[in-house]
Amino acid sequence: MQTEQLPRDGDFTSFAEFSRENRAFPEGSLRWLRFNEATNGLAEAGAFVQVGRRVLIDKPKFFAWLRRGQRSSPPASATKTLHRTMPVARKKSGT
Repeated sequence: MQTEQLPRDGDFTSFAEFSRENRAFPEGSLRWLRFNEATNGLAEAGAFVQVGRRVLIDKPKFFAWLRRGQRSSPPASATKTLHRTMPVARKKSGT
């Protein structure tokens, strides 16, 4: 039976600090990942922790998600809302 390890003090970091330590992830990209966590697998991975209004990154969980190759496609429930199209008004011909 595998048990989840308790987090250590250095496991959690802010977006700004994480971005400074890992230049491949600008703050804007991290915020985009957080906004889309329901469709990209980060919610399942538990990589973001919200404490009041502040959002922290659980570094071991984030990097484990990254090594797994993220999720390549959104779940079926998200696909319905992502692919809606608006009807296009057409001009009448003959004028």
